[in-house]
Amino acid sequence: MPTHPILDHLWIIPLLPLLGSAINGLFGAKWPNRIVTLVVISSTGLSFLGALETLREFFLLSSAQIPWVKQYFTWIAAGNFRAGFDLQIDQLTVVMLMVVTGVGWLIHIYATSTFTRPDTWRMRAGTTVSFPTSTCSCFSC
Repeated sequence: MPTHPILDHLWIIPLLPLLGSAINGLFGAKWPNRIVTLVVISSTGLSFLGALETLREFFLLSSAQIPWVKQYFTWIAAGNFRAGFDLQIDQLTVVMLMVVTGVGWLIHIYATSTFTRPDTWRMRAGTTVSFPTSTCSCFSC
């Protein structure tokens, strides 16, 4: 069993809202509002739960392990230069993850309860709000 399950899989936090946005963008026009709402709120809510677990695991790290850097793959390598897909967690990142995912989730709950016009509801609540949440989560990492 891994010692830090979410810290080893940080990519899940920005992926969940992005996946929810893609699902609603592709299929949401054919689904009832209830299903679109379920996808939106669950994808951002699960991302927030992932951020909460990141916070819990971050507090278990020793000071020698901070910042926690997870290297996934090398994107560009030339001589001594390496540009990779790496995610790092430190004190500021944990705070920003909690703010971005928590407030993003609350915005989704509010948005899905206030967008009542059927012709514009799916586009606004289903894709427009989820994509920035996933992007901000990624930049927080």
